[in-house]
Amino acid sequence: MICGANLRNERKRDSLARPSLVKDFTVSIKNKNGEYETVKAVTDNYQRFLEIDLGDITTDSLKINFTATNGLPYVSVFDVRVY
Repeated sequence: MICGANLRNERKRDSLARPSLVKDFTVSIKNKNGEYETVKAVTDNYQRFLEIDLGDITTDSLKINFTATNGLPYVSVFDVRVY
């Protein structure tokens, strides 16, 4: 996943995180019963490029629920790849 393409020097004071980056989010998959279950929760992220290993999961639907950024009131995600 690629988040927050704003590469200007906009870091918070005393922090590695840029305000435009996603801080907290969950990844959920649709299970065999048709219900979504959370398989990964990420908190305190400060990276722009994320690789998340979900293990050996088979599903026909995936949801990413963004719950916080490092400062901005909106989320910017530019690419999500699932293999």
